[in-house]
Amino acid sequence: MHAPQFLTSFGEQIVVLNSIISTKSVCNHSRSPSPWLKITVELPTRTRPPDVAKFVGAVQKFINDRENDWTSVFIFITGFDADRATMKLDVWLGATNPYQEWNALYSSRSRVLLYVHITTYAITTTAHQSNISLTVHWPLTSHWLLTGYSQIYPRIHC
Repeated sequence: MHAPQFLTSFGEQIVVLNSIISTKSVCNHSRSPSPWLKITVELPTRTRPPDVAKFVGAVQKFINDRENDWTSVFIFITGFDADRATMKLDVWLGATNPYQEWNALYSSRSRVLLYVHITTYAITTTAHQSNISLTVHWPLTSHWLLTGYSQIYPRIHC
């Protein structure tokens, strides 16, 4: 007969019979790591550097003003597409809320996506350019993803 095995927070392995589990409530007291949101923004390569810096500064300020929702923001230029005449920026956001508070996570995500959309639209329409796109990857949990990017791509400074 197979009995479930559990690992305690102290690293001890315990075996609990199915007959015992079926009569009890199981509560997981461990928490998931904080999620990360990655937004890929494509801007036309004709976008002036001061406008890109303005976008970066605006997003950083928006996130820093919302410390109850976000722990950090990192923005990297991750590539250029000559055929489409676009440059890609990845915006990485560390969330303060754990996965268990999904309503708060999705509310925060919605607010930041709207802000990023409005900001990119304002920058590109000022320069009479309209081909922008947003790609959202949600949620991401691994800190190594962020660490890997920071070693490869330089951070944009305003």
